[in-house]
Amino acid sequence: MKRLTVLVLTICLIGCTTLQPVPGSPAALQQRIASGELLKRGDHVDIRTKDGRTHDFKVTSVGASTIDGKHESISIDQVAVVQKRQISAGKTVLAVGLIVVVAAVVTACVVGGCRGSAGPPSRPPARFAQPTPPQLLLPVPSPTPQVQTCTDTGSESTLRRCET
Repeated sequence: MKRLTVLVLTICLIGCTTLQPVPGSPAALQQRIASGELLKRGDHVDIRTKDGRTHDFKVTSVGASTIDGKHESISIDQVAVVQKRQISAGKTVLAVGLIVVVAAVVTACVVGGCRGSAGPPSRPPARFAQPTPPQLLLPVPSPTPQVQTCTDTGSESTLRRCET
């Protein structure tokens, strides 16, 4: 269960990252990179160079004139646009909350047993059903027709007198 939790959280954190554009002109970006202010080892970046090519990699080092990744190196003076991959707090909170709710429901189903929405759980038929004892049966009155006799109490009166 712990491994599953770690796996889900890792996938969630990876999936909850977004590329955030770094504002600034190419000259300003180049200066911030060269000074060591903008990029550091471990940053996941998406860099567009002046020739229009896009480079997506994890920074292994930043030198005075180059940004190095595991399999490539870019000259700082060729940088036009920089985007950094960052964790999106809102998406991460939403995803973690959803995972917690799903885990709680699954745990409740495993521990307490789940019921479908089709009605109460079915029970197997009783093997030795016992009849209801006669003393517990209540008599039900039989319906008998009731006769009413009505007479008028006056000629102009709307009152009637009825007996059952």
